[in-house]
Amino acid sequence: MPNLAPNVLHFARLLRAAGLPVGTDRAARAIEAVACAGVDDREGVRAALSCTLLSSHDDRALFEKRFSGRLRDPA
Repeated sequence: MPNLAPNVLHFARLLRAAGLPVGTDRAARAIEAVACAGVDDREGVRAALSCTLLSSHDDRALFEKRFSGRLRDPA
């Protein structure tokens, strides 16, 4: 999983650029969560990222839009 951290950081930056409050602490937790969930299961990756990067249910729609449209291959 050599590209895991850069890809998760890229996604965190996308969310931050869209206005979500995603700090480095959340991005670091997201990397750990995705590593635990594994990158072979897209729904597991989605769950790991949403649990660690979102702070409000109101942010879910924006998260889903970015996840579906721009997430790089985490493998």
